[in-house]
Amino acid sequence: MKYFRHYCNAHENPNLGVLIDDWGVEGYGRYWILVELVGEQVSKSNLSYAYQTSNGNPVLLGIIARLLRMHAQRLCKFCDYLATHRLIDKKAWEEKKLIYIPKLQELNKRVE
Repeated sequence: MKYFRHYCNAHENPNLGVLIDDWGVEGYGRYWILVELVGEQVSKSNLSYAYQTSNGNPVLLGIIARLLRMHAQRLCKFCDYLATHRLIDKKAWEEKKLIYIPKLQELNKRVE
């Protein structure tokens, strides 16, 4: 996907507002980078809405941590938080350490 719909008032979403309260605008920015990373992988042949390798495995946390300019341990805490607040899929994160954002599918449909 080349782009997705991003609402101008996304920061007013209750879950994103709490994210800003707890992690600051830095956390908000990191969340949107994760959304962008997942979105980059979405194509007509790959509609998984997850950040994964070409063989379907989760991208290594060290790689994601470097992209987000944070330590892997802090990334895990951040993703635990995102999962708890339904910003990424909790089951996928807890079971596989996979960043899966089903909400992105809805945003993609509105663009098509």
